[in-house]
Amino acid sequence: MNPSLQQRNELLRRRITPLPGSRPYENVRPIRIPGRLDQWRLIDCVCEQHPHVSRQTWCDWFSQGHIRKRGIPIDPMATVRGGEEFEHAFPDTVEPDV
Repeated sequence: MNPSLQQRNELLRRRITPLPGSRPYENVRPIRIPGRLDQWRLIDCVCEQHPHVSRQTWCDWFSQGHIRKRGIPIDPMATVRGGEEFEHAFPDTVEPDV
């Protein structure tokens, strides 16, 4: 095999082993508060925006520190402002095999 081709293949192998996402990582997703929910409590906002997720599940995520603002866990009873942003952390996320 051509030496430069061997080097290229080795470089590719090192880049994809392991594949990105195949190792557990913390997946952080944004929660954005729309203006229509200005002055609501955070727990009520997330329940309104995600009706498919139970209130109890949200409460569990809050108590586990998965709902944060700039990396700091936040009180679900906090009053929020339209345009404010929070983070929803999903720890130990592993992407499906490709």
